[in-house]
Amino acid sequence: MSKIQVKKPNSEIEQDSDSDVDFEDMAESRVDVGYIDTSLEELDEKELELYRIQMKSPFFPNKVGGKPAWLDYSNVPMAIGAGQMNDSNNNKSVELQCLSCKSQLVFLLQIYAPIGGQNDQFCDQAESLEDAFHRVLYVFLCSSKECKSRTFKVYRSQLNRQNDFFSYDAPPEDYDQDDLDQELKDSEEHLKKFYLNLHKKNMLNQCAVCGLACSKKCSRCNFAFFCSQNHQIIDWTKLNHKTLCSKYSTSDEDKLVSQWVQDENSQLKYLEETNFAVFPEREILIEPEVLDIAKLKREKDKFKFDERKIVEDIGQHEGNDQDFDALKENDFDKDFEKFRKISGQEPTQIIRYERGGKPLWTSKYEKLKESDIPKCEYCGARRIFEFQVTPQLLCYLNLDESRQTDTVDWAGLYIYTCVKSCQAAKNSYASEFIYKQDFVS
Repeated sequence: MSKIQVKKPNSEIEQDSDSDVDFEDMAESRVDVGYIDTSLEELDEKELELYRIQMKSPFFPNKVGGKPAWLDYSNVPMAIGAGQMNDSNNNKSVELQCLSCKSQLVFLLQIYAPIGGQNDQFCDQAESLEDAFHRVLYVFLCSSKECKSRTFKVYRSQLNRQNDFFSYDAPPEDYDQDDLDQELKDSEEHLKKFYLNLHKKNMLNQCAVCGLACSKKCSRCNFAFFCSQNHQIIDWTKLNHKTLCSKYSTSDEDKLVSQWVQDENSQLKYLEETNFAVFPEREILIEPEVLDIAKLKREKDKFKFDERKIVEDIGQHEGNDQDFDALKENDFDKDFEKFRKISGQEPTQIIRYERGGKPLWTSKYEKLKESDIPKCEYCGARRIFEFQVTPQLLCYLNLDESRQTDTVDWAGLYIYTCVKSCQAAKNSYASEFIYKQDFVS
């Protein structure tokens, strides 16, 4: 799995990007970029099973869609109508509901983003690096076809390396290509131990369809959970619980969990094209950004030459209204030019991650001012930029726009988190700040 690498951010934090870019200063980009893994169609049956296993919680994935790979299972965010659910410390679970239409929010993506390290400028501001050894950011949105003002939410969860859910040791990884069978076997065993531990703690109460905490069970097997009648029908019909239900009636916990691990990662549970309840599940591959600075400078110089030529032509009455409009547009929205040139070098990128860095605004319109970024409501510390979601992600979500009166859309989603990564996310899911920039016609 590709992980976010801890790097030293810019020495000074600014939220307003500079439109006139000195591309030479960007030669050593500190940004990590994320892409959708599009290799799924090329995988054989065993590779596909391994892929699905590694999208689960004990492998700490970066991913889009499917069910969330939760970090803290003591207080998983709950579905609407699940009733009040508290953990052993009496922390109430978050209810994921749209503030506008009151529909249930849908999981969009998650980023595994631990902090700390010798190059992390903010590690001395963290309340506890030990308690943020594991750290995940989750993004949810309202996808209701009737919603006019969609809610976007982001939550932070973090854990000590020594915790109640995950092994102290790293998950199986770095196998040779010809060791697929061994990697699959070891990964299955790792996942089985994880689920068996949760089952013994009565913490596998997540909906089989959306993954949110709930209290309703299948009356036949008394094992599968669902959050609503609609999701029960989806699980029973489209996700084949009707076929699998009888397998979960055993009282042998080891056998029960082994069977569930096998079924959860089989083709029977992955009929994505027929399940509009969640977005298609795909891994996000993370890599350091590498910019072709020479190309960016050539484009910048060409833009300046074209701009001078248009001005000269207009002065000699050789230009037309279209030339003048183009000059005005470029002059007024250099942020878009910056976004286009930088993201254009890797046009499939969906994530730009740089904790404490600067966002890459899609346009100059509706940019967020630093003064409008709310402080952490738990500890009062300032929030800093952590990552953004680009509009390219919309192409991968299988959105059925015919089902929506107001389509899911954004020019950019910008996530800001507590600079202290405070302890509010310990034994809970702490709300952070997400800003949605829209396209302006």
